[in-house]
Amino acid sequence: MKRTVTTARIINNKSSVPPLALNLKQAAPIYRTALTAGQLTLVASGGAGGYTYSASGLPAGLSLNTATGAITGTPTAIGHNVITATVTDSATNTFTATFSVDVQTRLTVTAASPPDSESGVPYSYKFQIGSATGAVTFSQSGALPTGLSFSTDSILGTQSGSPIKSWPGTVTATDAGTGDVITMYYAFNSHPKPTPVLESITPTPLPGVVGTQYVYSFTLSYIPDPIGFSVSNWSLSSLPAGVSASIVSSNTKQLLVSIMATTAVTGSFTVTATDTYGGVNTSSIVPLNFVAALNSAVQPQKSATNVGAPGPSILNFEFPSSGTPDVTNDGTTMTVTIPTVAGATGPAGHGSTTTTAAPTASGGNWVFTVADTTAFNATNLPIYCSDGTNSIHGHVVSVASSTQLTVAPDSIVGTVSSITNGSAFTFSGVQGATGAAGTGGGPSYIYFA
Repeated sequence: MKRTVTTARIINNKSSVPPLALNLKQAAPIYRTALTAGQLTLVASGGAGGYTYSASGLPAGLSLNTATGAITGTPTAIGHNVITATVTDSATNTFTATFSVDVQTRLTVTAASPPDSESGVPYSYKFQIGSATGAVTFSQSGALPTGLSFSTDSILGTQSGSPIKSWPGTVTATDAGTGDVITMYYAFNSHPKPTPVLESITPTPLPGVVGTQYVYSFTLSYIPDPIGFSVSNWSLSSLPAGVSASIVSSNTKQLLVSIMATTAVTGSFTVTATDTYGGVNTSSIVPLNFVAALNSAVQPQKSATNVGAPGPSILNFEFPSSGTPDVTNDGTTMTVTIPTVAGATGPAGHGSTTTTAAPTASGGNWVFTVADTTAFNATNLPIYCSDGTNSIHGHVVSVASSTQLTVAPDSIVGTVSSITNGSAFTFSGVQGATGAAGTGGGPSYIYFA
């Protein structure tokens, strides 16, 4: 309640008499219900006594007792009111002041913040209030994006077009029980429909060896970034004959796929993500090229090129004891140099053992304890270890003993430290005939990144 003195006229004021004054006493908040005795009263003091009161600007439904200053009745409208009141004493002295009186609603807002909308995306937002005593009706004012409309208590529909714009408005709620009214102010933005893109194929599919399992990751994103998105379904299709693929794991944004071929094949397959916004399908065609592992019948060639360190996808070939091989398979020629590991031993083709303890982290690598490292006692050998849920593709960095070796990861599924004791630990390298060319010794291995 605010009191403002606008005019004051005191007549025949004597120094022994306090000056005439006027206040408005409000004992409790005012709602659209009958005022109680003493809830709102004009109170005069000073002057000659024998007061009479007058007022203008009272809230609709209220009246003033000019003899007592009591204001009574039932307010009929919610809002802010400015009252101009005057008191006159028996000596005809007058005092005028202004006061503020608010008629309040008992209703409270519990939901009045609509989210942004996107073109082509179904939209629904419900306005809600609390403390109503009867049925509540809602009305809305303000333009809405094309395709959206207000119904009962909600903004509904599917936005069409692609405007980037702010949409302010009001929603007014009326309680039939008390007649209370509350107005909610809101604003939200409309956006164009983002374009879904299936990307981040990790690692990039390279020529793979028949009989070796590969795991690739696919990620769904949008351009531009949306308010939010998720995938309701992932699917694989159009697999070439001899190629099998299965979903290892998936969530609302990412897919892991396991791929293996039983025969040499060149082709592709399709990954499809269906998003939750209107069932939009987004597909990516993934190229594949599986080649058979070569054997020692590889002819030497005059020149060679070092192809670098091992990478996520590794091809392992066997070579003769001397010369630089011409690696030919499926009509493709690759020239390479032969990295050698003198004194290494191990079976040709594939080796396997089992883990005897959970792997531990070591400076970005992983230390594995296995039943026997005989098949893995050369650095850079490609390995694969899995317990069916967690797995690692990598290559040997060092061998500490007959049962312990350090592996650098190339790709990981799940958590390496969670690989259970007793899991299969294999390598798919193929040994050559000698160690360092021309010096004899152990077998040679080659890897393609």
